[in-house]
Amino acid sequence: MGCCPARGRRVGVRSAGGIVSAPSSNTGPKSCRPDWLQFTAPLSDDFRPYVETMLTFALAGEVRAVDRKAGMLGFERSADLVSQHGEPIGRLAWGGPHTGGRFLCSLTGDGCAQVVQWVEVVALLEAVNARITRLDLAADFPEGEVSVDDALAAFREGAFASCGKPPAGRLVDDLGSRAGRTLYVGSGQSSKLCRVYEKGRQLGQKNSPWVRVEVEFKNRRFEVPFHALLAPLDFLAGAYPILREWLGSAGVPLHAIRRTAAAVVEKAVHVGRQHVGGLVAYLRRNLGWTAARVVQHLEGREPARRLKSTMWQAQFLPQSQAVTEACLMRWQPEVFV
Repeated sequence: MGCCPARGRRVGVRSAGGIVSAPSSNTGPKSCRPDWLQFTAPLSDDFRPYVETMLTFALAGEVRAVDRKAGMLGFERSADLVSQHGEPIGRLAWGGPHTGGRFLCSLTGDGCAQVVQWVEVVALLEAVNARITRLDLAADFPEGEVSVDDALAAFREGAFASCGKPPAGRLVDDLGSRAGRTLYVGSGQSSKLCRVYEKGRQLGQKNSPWVRVEVEFKNRRFEVPFHALLAPLDFLAGAYPILREWLGSAGVPLHAIRRTAAAVVEKAVHVGRQHVGGLVAYLRRNLGWTAARVVQHLEGREPARRLKSTMWQAQFLPQSQAVTEACLMRWQPEVFV
């Protein structure tokens, strides 16, 4: 299981003098924690005080939302989440015609480092029916047990390939200045992006061996499970084959639900209802046709071409079928009830 540093043992602590230090040696090279969390949830009248209260429990210290003058990410209004020490630890955003009636909440790396009880954060996510849109998991190697050179060699050997297809890679070199190098594996447009970088040097410590391995998960092809917050080491190790070796864990690949099937079917039902919904209502209400008779006359000979792959996916991924059925419930015409 992954471990989350307790309060007062933050990864990369900034002292009163402004000096940032690597994790203490007793955490070991495999200390791991969430380093960024962003989620959205349906908007409600009391969402703001509820988020403040739940995060206060999670951080064991008061968290307040302080209004900002501007919106963000398409939301009309926003607020800084501020810790009991006056430090900004995240953001809230809400309002606007194109936000789907949802609010957004994010916790930065500093905010995640102050969380004492991740169980409380999971309780918040479950209570507000949240969807994680971004989660960064990070592991620190304070003595350079893994280096950027190791990561580059592993990349060239194909050790980051998860499903046979090697991901894209990009090295940002400091050209010997010791400002810190970073290897990116994957794309910012994909569902996961790995960063291996010289954390100590990027913080100004030119002789520091401290390296951080970080994976950014997004909900573009998968639903990111809440449990990843409670077992960050396992989920981080499951992201790429080489991470299992570096982190000493068998890993848990993100078996998060593929959303393609549900999205395709939901869209098809929506479009279909727009085109034939009125006809079905007329046949049922005015002509007294039964549901079976309507289906008999309107059903095509074969499923639509774009839905055939969805049928295959639902057959082999039972969780996708469950999600698809849940989506269809929202579009179930009353005339068939």
